[in-house]
Amino acid sequence: QGVSAYELLKRHTGLEGELLKQAARFGCVWLESGAKPKRLRRLKQRLNQGDVIHLYLNEALLLAEIPQATCIADETDYSIWFKPRGMFSQGSKWGDAHSISRFVELALERPAYLVHRLDRMTAGLMIIAHRKKLVQSFTELFTQRAIEKVYYAVSFGQPPASHFTMNELLDDRPAETLAWLLSYDADRDRALLR
Repeated sequence: QGVSAYELLKRHTGLEGELLKQAARFGCVWLESGAKPKRLRRLKQRLNQGDVIHLYLNEALLLAEIPQATCIADETDYSIWFKPRGMFSQGSKWGDAHSISRFVELALERPAYLVHRLDRMTAGLMIIAHRKKLVQSFTELFTQRAIEKVYYAVSFGQPPASHFTMNELLDDRPAETLAWLLSYDADRDRALLR
C-alpha cells in the first residue's frame, strides 16, 4: 500500500529506471484499479491495495524509428492526416507511441479518435475525429458510402481483366472490392491497380 508504480516495477522487473519511464510514456504500462485497465503514463502514482500493474515491454518495438504523420487539414473537430507506411493506426497493449492516434493527440494537444484504420504497411489519408460524437457521424457516412475509399496497389501477376470485382470476407464481414487495372509491366510481371 502506498508504493509508487515506479518502485514496484523497478523492484520486480530489475529493469533500468529510464527504460521503465520510457515504457510508461510509450503506453506499455497499464493500471488495473477496480475498473477497466487504463494506460499509466506517469509512474509516480501511488498504488492502492488490490491494484494490478501490467507491463507489456517489447524493446525492439519501443526503440523502433517510425516515420511521422503529416497533417493535411485541421478542421478543429476533425483533422485529415497522411499516415506513412510503418506507422500503426492505433495502439495495442504493447504501447501506442507508434500509432497515428497518439501522434495526433500529442501534436494537436486534443483527443484523437479513429474514424477508420489503415494497415501498418499501408500509407494513406486518415480522418481523425477530435470529438467522440463525430466518430459515429463519420462511420455513418462510410456505411452510406457517402465517403469513398480508394486504394492503389501493386500486385504480382497479370490481373484477370482490366476491371474486376473481388468478394471476400474481411474480418469475418462481407466486403466488395472493385479493381481497375491502371498499368501492367510484363517484364516485372507486376500490375498497378486502383
